[in-house]
Amino acid sequence: MSEIRQRIIFFKTALSDRNVAALTMSSKYVVKNVLKRFSKPLEMVVECGSGDGAVTRAVLEHVSPQGKFFAIESNAGFVDALKRIEDPRLKVLHARAEQVLAHSDAYQINCPDLIMASLPFSFFDPAARIKLVEDAYRILSPGGMLIIFYQYSFLMRGIMRKIFGAASLSCELRNIPPCFIISARKGP
Repeated sequence: MSEIRQRIIFFKTALSDRNVAALTMSSKYVVKNVLKRFSKPLEMVVECGSGDGAVTRAVLEHVSPQGKFFAIESNAGFVDALKRIEDPRLKVLHARAEQVLAHSDAYQINCPDLIMASLPFSFFDPAARIKLVEDAYRILSPGGMLIIFYQYSFLMRGIMRKIFGAASLSCELRNIPPCFIISARKGP
């Protein structure tokens, strides 16, 4: 499928689901910016808001052969797209990220090296934003990283700083629209 067709499908999905805040899939520049932030290989990855899998596919290349990758997505159309990715390490969860992180043991998610989130945090109430970052911190392995990307404001940076102690912020202008990428590492 051509990239233009993929972007049109993504855009139509975004228009039909108010929980999808992105207008189009992540650009290759956002993907590269995310990839440069973590150590490789990874043993366990959790992606919250996987969309159509643009970032999922790229990060899977850095998961060890025995590793696990949990892609959490609430939109049924995107879940179908994710299930077409043929990789035995990938487990697609049709659920809300907040529920999965809060009950991670039930999903056999423990001590991931990396949690990524591309969620519409501006649609969340303040308590839900804090809870999601707290849950991510709680389940991350020591030295694990939380990366929040595809954000249109740096709303989450203060929360991440408060919980992790520090957080870095960058802006990727080569995306439609430009977006912020925020990352923080859990101490040992």
